[in-house]
Amino acid sequence: FVAAGQPVERLSQIQKSYHSASRAFSQRYLYDENILYYNEMESMEKQAGDGNAYLQKVDVNALNPAILQKFLSNGLLEETENFVKDYFRAIGQEPLESLVFRSYVTLNVRFSVISFLKELGCDTGILESENSEETLTESGKSLESAVAYAEKVISQALTLRDQNSGNKNKSILKSAIDFIDSNYMEEDISLNKAANAANVSANHFSALFSQNMGQTFIEYLTSLRMNKAKEYLRCTGMRSSEIAGRVGYKDAHYFSYLFKKTQGMTPSDYRKAREEQS
Repeated sequence: FVAAGQPVERLSQIQKSYHSASRAFSQRYLYDENILYYNEMESMEKQAGDGNAYLQKVDVNALNPAILQKFLSNGLLEETENFVKDYFRAIGQEPLESLVFRSYVTLNVRFSVISFLKELGCDTGILESENSEETLTESGKSLESAVAYAEKVISQALTLRDQNSGNKNKSILKSAIDFIDSNYMEEDISLNKAANAANVSANHFSALFSQNMGQTFIEYLTSLRMNKAKEYLRCTGMRSSEIAGRVGYKDAHYFSYLFKKTQGMTPSDYRKAREEQS
């Protein structure tokens, strides 16, 4: 998606242009167009009094649950306010003047949020424990109350979604690291095998690992192997070639090359240095 903001004449006003572009960009959940213009959004807002005229620009009825699901799945917490305002504006001012219709929209938002969270496996106890009649009474008092309620429950849903995603990522990483730590000595250990152990795709695992661990899979594996090699050099009399095999390197020369590259000295020099210190 691309959003075009309001043109400004001075560099000092660029913030105004940025905010107008962000405002237009938040409407990507309501439209199919890939280019969103601030000036078109302005003209549609002027027609907001005529619900039907505004809805002509919406590719499906704004009450379609798919629109809410799309935002709940992909939206950002900071976009919630703009999305909710656009969502209610797309429905139309005139129908929302009806208490019954406002109540219907409020319940639609609530049930969509609960359904979405249940699919993720999140705890929906707080939302479900709310008194439906009391919620309808409070949120139905005015359009502003309905908008405020929608903002609140959608924000709660996005927060729970992100927490749930973080917990899943931790579980994936734990499974992968447990696998690596248990199989680092296998010569054929690979990113694909670690990803399979964590039950995710190799591409997703690679990105997830780097983002959360601050190093690549290969960097982590090499560091682990080198630490194990140093342990063997300190605590045993095994030859370098034997240690290479123990930590997953069939080629002893390659092991020595990597050891010197990462530790700044050869395996034999490392062992001598440790012996002299003791």
